[in-house]
Amino acid sequence: MLSVDAVALHIGTLALAVEPSASAYEALVAREAGRRAIVLDPNVRPNVFGDQRDHRARFERLAELAAVVKMSDGDAAWIYPELTPRPLPTTCSRWTRGSLP
Repeated sequence: MLSVDAVALHIGTLALAVEPSASAYEALVAREAGRRAIVLDPNVRPNVFGDQRDHRARFERLAELAAVVKMSDGDAAWIYPELTPRPLPTTCSRWTRGSLP
């Protein structure tokens, strides 16, 4: 149970990569997205994350619910290896949900 005083939920790194916690955190984010600001930091660790396509799918589901996505150039290069830095803002802009809850 999260405190009613919690205004944000920060998710990243191993919470996105290791089961069963990855699925549990994804469910938590889906439940809380309308109530609290979701901050997503993929903080990619290729040796831990496994299949890039599976991780990318989870990342995108969570990014659509997030108020803030913090992504380094290295994170972006691993999640989106086919993109040059130029089209990345266009890819990220589809996650925009407007103002914080």
